[in-house]
Amino acid sequence: MNFLEELKNIDPKKPGNWPWLVKLSAFVSIFVLIIALGAFFDWQDQYENLKQVKQTEEKLRDTFLAKKREAINLDIIKKQLIDTQQSFGRCSSNCRANRKWMLC
Repeated sequence: MNFLEELKNIDPKKPGNWPWLVKLSAFVSIFVLIIALGAFFDWQDQYENLKQVKQTEEKLRDTFLAKKREAINLDIIKKQLIDTQQSFGRCSSNCRANRKWMLC
């Protein structure tokens, strides 16, 4: 007997009389449906938590990269600070010696 013919001849009121192949396919489809619905409704809050954690991770990664860029340029910034302090230190000592505060 053909599978399609078996499906046409099924009496929905008497599942005990169904052929084994139809019983098995009905069981598998109901099982998959229950698992899918359970996963969707039970894990939905976990999906939202995962989304929030990913957003937090992105923010932290951006902060880390910004601080890393600053750390890479830290030596250059320190050198500029020392150069600036030395140039102003010379200027202020020259101004005190010459008493020309307004020209510096």
